Amino acid sequence: MLAKSWTIVAIVAFIVLGVCVGGWQKANLPRGDSRARQIYEAVDPYRNQNDSQFWIRVTEHPETPSSTFIAGTFYSFDSGTTETGPWKSIMTVHLDDPDPIPSNQVLFVNDKIGYVYLYDKLAVTTDAGQSWSLWELAQAPAKWRPRRAIIRNVILRADGSGTMTVEAFASQEMVMLTTSDFGKSWLEQ
Repeated sequence: MLAKSWTIVAIVAFIVLGVCVGGWQKANLPRGDSRARQIYEAVDPYRNQNDSQFWIRVTEHPETPSSTFIAGTFYSFDSGTTETGPWKSIMTVHLDDPDPIPSNQVLFVNDKIGYVYLYDKLAVTTDAGQSWSLWELAQAPAKWRPRRAIIRNVILRADGSGTMTVEAFASQEMVMLTTSDFGKSWLEQ
């Protein structure tokens, strides 16, 4: 009976902790911050301006060390038609460590197709940033999906085909996934 009571207490504690952490992350979403750093990427910002073009902006919002045990960083990805916007939100990713802005994970296939990925999220556009499809590792096939993993590399082509390399933290196993629909769905290779 005593073991059952402790099990119930432990489950309730984990639920309360999960709710608190989720509420804390929502309360600490990025806002205007003088410490924020940004990068801007485009296919070729110096080409003929009559052609359609889109930009991707990545903003790093460091957390205040006093507000948390580990001061991490929020990375906001946005797209726009010019370097000055207007900007449309693509996705926001929170990392525990304040790493440099991941400019090597902002990629353009051509003037219509681009993609960004960080940690466990991937976003792809096929219409020059007007709309984005978002995919997360939680959507991966349950057969191999690890509890904690990271997207290590993504390669997409103009015909919609591509590959993704995923690393499971616990086993350090690398899994190769393939897509034929611009990353809306992935299958294990």
